[in-house]
Formats: sequence, C-alpha cells, structure tokens
Amino acid sequence: MTINPRRSPICLPWCLLLFTLAGCGDHRAWTSTDPWFHPPVAEPHDSEPIGGGRIDNVVPDKELEAEEMLAAAPFVELTPQQADAFAGYPLIPHPGARPYLMRGVYLRRRTGVFQVYSLGRGDYLVYHECLGSAPAAMKRQALVVQLDKPPRRVFAFCRMTDQAPAAAD
Repeated sequence: MTINPRRSPICLPWCLLLFTLAGCGDHRAWTSTDPWFHPPVAEPHDSEPIGGGRIDNVVPDKELEAEEMLAAAPFVELTPQQADAFAGYPLIPHPGARPYLMRGVYLRRRTGVFQVYSLGRGDYLVYHECLGSAPAAMKRQALVVQLDKPPRRVFAFCRMTDQAPAAAD
C-alpha cells in the first residue's frame, strides 16, 4: 500500500512536525546576537593570547562613552590618560605598547574571561569563553588593550562551554 501525500490527512501534520524538529537542532549558546559580534574566518589554533596585564574592562560609569567611541569602528587608539580613565585606575604601561579601546562580546561575564589573540598581519581577536548550560543573550563589553602593533582588523567572538576546562598536566 502506498500513501499519496496529497490525499493523506496524516501526511501534512507529520511533515510539519519533522520540519519543526529539524529547526530545533540549532545549539548556539546565544539567544540573540550583538552587532559587535564579528567572528574570524578561522579559529586561532596557533596563536598565543596577549597577557601580562594588558587587557582591562572599561569601568561601568565609562561604558556609554566607550560605546559611543566604538560606534563607527571596532577599535580606537587612546591616549594614556584616556586609557587610565576607561580602566578606572592608572595602567602600568608596557614598553613599546599603545592603548586601544576595543569591542568585545560575552554571554556570561562571571564564568569567563576575556583574552586577546594576535592573528598576525595586524589582525586581533577579542575572545570570551564562559561556562554555562543554557543559551544566553549576547552582551557587549568595551576593553582597554595595550598592543605592541596597531590593529588593522579586530574580530569579536564568544563561546559557552558546558563543563570546566580540563586541568593542564
């Protein structure tokens, strides 16, 4: 016996159910995407994060001003005085480095940390990975980052992991 899909009253509901279930297969960690989200073409497998106290969150009372400065571009060079004001304290200058205001995005601030990777050729990735078990709304965070070389392009990416990262041996 064959079922003619045009004549079977049961076919349409089953097809709708299958299409609905197929649409539920999107397992993104975010419920909404912020316009600052700008992932790189490939993940930085060979890159080392920029460390040594070179990354600071913009303090809450300066966030609006920082967002206005980053409205047209993903990074802006700062004076040392501006960098101190955005960080909320006097930054320790790194020899040969200049401060930049950069865009970042995150899902859960308290269970993660920002890292900045140099991708080469003046490209940088502002990356936030957090822990969590349910999708969250993506949020933005402006950062003060001291860089040895001026940026050409800045990417902003975030990710959520269901478990704690494995301990290093």
